[in-house]
Amino acid sequence: MLYHGWIPEGVFSTTCVCMKKSLSFTTPLGRFDYRHVPSIVFYEGVERIEEQQEAYFMASPWKALCDYVYVYKKVWTSVDPLIKSLRIDEQELQRAGREELLSMKQNTQCRRVHDFIDGVMKDLKL
Repeated sequence: MLYHGWIPEGVFSTTCVCMKKSLSFTTPLGRFDYRHVPSIVFYEGVERIEEQQEAYFMASPWKALCDYVYVYKKVWTSVDPLIKSLRIDEQELQRAGREELLSMKQNTQCRRVHDFIDGVMKDLKL
């Protein structure tokens, strides 16, 4: 979310999703948490980015939010927690694409994530 400009303050921990078991460690650069997220297609909503002879994978903002709901067991059914808890600018949320959200919903079997996406789509009138 920092990469996409959706986080308004400093970040002291980096959370990544992975296909293997969850793991956490601290380095001089900060804390890194890797959390297992089951997906039908793990790379759905993920882009491969190449910069200065380096490559990495970056989740779309909605993929990251769906993973967040899954990892932290959030019971969110509207955009309100995104605005109030995560302090995401409401105008950024208005850029949501129906197709991307439906794709995220089809990519998981988690009821919490389905309810989250349904609530977001309702609130954003998608």
